[in-house]
Amino acid sequence: MSGRKLEFTHFCARIERGCARMNSGLAAVAVVLAATTLFLSALRISDEIIHDEQLGKLPFIEMSTDGPDNGIWWSTD
Repeated sequence: MSGRKLEFTHFCARIERGCARMNSGLAAVAVVLAATTLFLSALRISDEIIHDEQLGKLPFIEMSTDGPDNGIWWSTD
């Protein structure tokens, strides 16, 4: 190989190694961000459950005293 081709090959190899390191670094950052997001989401959800005032209480259901609704009103014109 000529000196110029060898030099170019070494330069390309350095760039390739740098890109590989950068890609593994970006993958590590993505994993850390995903784990942090998952942890914070679980923490927020558990905090909402702990401080939920409605938890354990039955909802208020208003009952009508007009009689049963048989659904006939919509079929008559």
